[in-house]
Amino acid sequence: MKDAYKKTIEEIYQELNISDKGLDIKTVKRLQSQNGKNVLVEKNKKTKAQIFLGQFKNVMIILLLVVGILSLIYSLINQSDFLEPIVILGTTIVNCFMGFLQESKAEDAISKLRFYTIWWELKNKFSDEMLGNFF
Repeated sequence: MKDAYKKTIEEIYQELNISDKGLDIKTVKRLQSQNGKNVLVEKNKKTKAQIFLGQFKNVMIILLLVVGILSLIYSLINQSDFLEPIVILGTTIVNCFMGFLQESKAEDAISKLRFYTIWWELKNKFSDEMLGNFF
């Protein structure tokens, strides 16, 4: 379905031949054969260290680190103020840490979505009595 976000709910119901009551098994099988299963494709998961070190692959971060180090060397040679290199390097490290936190949270959210997808499939396949308090 193209441009589903532009359509009203009623138009989507009509195009997919469904209702607000949910899908019956025949419709689910038909839609899965047409569109594939509703699963998130899992790729190689990055470790926290890989995520953090990946922040330093950005050209701007590399440039700021080089400028900060050159500024530090200049300050050491001329015995001048260290405020500028400390600010440059400090903000660069803080920026990398914030990028790490954002990417790490995004990876965690995708993992949770994967879990809930699996949970939903199990819940639909088995009755609540069979699952008990498993979830």
